[in-house]
Amino acid sequence: MAETIRLIIFDLCGVVFHCEEEPFFRYFAKEHNCNEAEVEEIFSLHIKKAELGEISAVMAVENFLKHFNVKASSIDMLKKLSSFKEINSDMVNLLKKLKAMHKYKLAYLTNSSIQLMELSERRLPIKQHFDFGIISEEIKARKPDKKGFNLIIRHFDAKPEETIFIDDAAKNLGNAKELGIKTILFTGVKQLIDELRRSGVELG
Repeated sequence: MAETIRLIIFDLCGVVFHCEEEPFFRYFAKEHNCNEAEVEEIFSLHIKKAELGEISAVMAVENFLKHFNVKASSIDMLKKLSSFKEINSDMVNLLKKLKAMHKYKLAYLTNSSIQLMELSERRLPIKQHFDFGIISEEIKARKPDKKGFNLIIRHFDAKPEETIFIDDAAKNLGNAKELGIKTILFTGVKQLIDELRRSGVELG
């Protein structure tokens, strides 16, 4: 008999949010006459270090700006990056519906820096819809590392078999599957609702 689902873990960027990075790359490349692919490569190189807690988000952006010889405030550039993030209102409605069921614990697991998450939360508050969450910088481990999944499961005293993890990147699902967590590759809200229902999740 299949375990009853008790815990649902959500990726944020690409699931709950429309990601800010791609529009930021386009903006920066156009504004500073740079190659967009290079902008993405260099930004990703440095921001991943911030997401792992190796350097601050400000330092990551400073290093990024230095590479392109752009004189600008790192803080202002972080705010500019965050300004491109948009909320997926259909996902927020789904989170509210799940919360109202009083049957499931909701958590997020995101590859981000604490500072970027704080900037995002001020403009697009999302934490209120979750019972718990982990930012990769807090634990010095990025998805798909198993550390984040294990910490969330332990926090709720849940079993992997009682847990669903949702992400829009297939590369982030493999380790969760190995732990025994049911995974859903997110492609859209309707598809997610269908898969949650097939997994036994009640949505009213």
